[in-house]
Amino acid sequence: MREERSREQERKKGKCLGSVRSHQPAKTEKDVQKERLIMYGFVKAMVHAGQLKSGDFHFTDCLFFGSLMSATDPVTVLAIFHELHVDPDLYTLLFGESVLNDAVAIVLTYSISIYSPKENPNAFDTAAFFQSVGNFLGIFAGSFAMGSAYAVVTALISFVTVWKPGQCRAANKHEVFRRLNSLLSSIVAVLFCGVTQAHYTYNNLSSDSKLRTKQLFEFMNFLAENVIFCYMGLALFTFQNHIFNALFILGAFVSFEEGK
Repeated sequence: MREERSREQERKKGKCLGSVRSHQPAKTEKDVQKERLIMYGFVKAMVHAGQLKSGDFHFTDCLFFGSLMSATDPVTVLAIFHELHVDPDLYTLLFGESVLNDAVAIVLTYSISIYSPKENPNAFDTAAFFQSVGNFLGIFAGSFAMGSAYAVVTALISFVTVWKPGQCRAANKHEVFRRLNSLLSSIVAVLFCGVTQAHYTYNNLSSDSKLRTKQLFEFMNFLAENVIFCYMGLALFTFQNHIFNALFILGAFVSFEEGK
């Protein structure tokens, strides 16, 4: 996140971040609802076709599926755009689609996981629904505030002191552990902490520290991307309990197409 934000700074692409932040949470929520409704329809069709027992896949499961699958990861597209030096506004909008969509989807998934109606855990309950919405807004707003505030503090400290590249990375990592030990979302806090640090703290570094910090985060970004994708590919073949259903897979693809 911080490495991509540093690229934005070099290309002076910050002017679109306001529009990204304002519309992306609502867009993700709309995608979740589309995917949930489509999957719920396909699940009902599977029940009528005898491919699924009634009660094996509930309303809350469809919500959970929609929130998980609404996350996007256009890492490859961003890398190609970076090499082709595409329009800065287009790159910024896609960058915001990537990181904010993932952050919103993860917080939304957590909010749905604690969705617990009193009478029937798998039924729709108005009070529990609004409680989940409140949890989502509270976690997202709190994580945004804490991550941004922490980055502002580090920017003020770096303004009057001399920082080395390792200290900038350690400050970001410290925010991760703080959020992991709290009820807030670590990815949202780190996202806005990294964005704010790249905009303010980075400018307070010396020329040598700016170069080393940029190289360090580019290297870490490269390693993280490759490790994650290698792990995902390996997990596909090592998982022991795969269950394939053609109708469910078709419904998933239809929901992805319509939701996105």
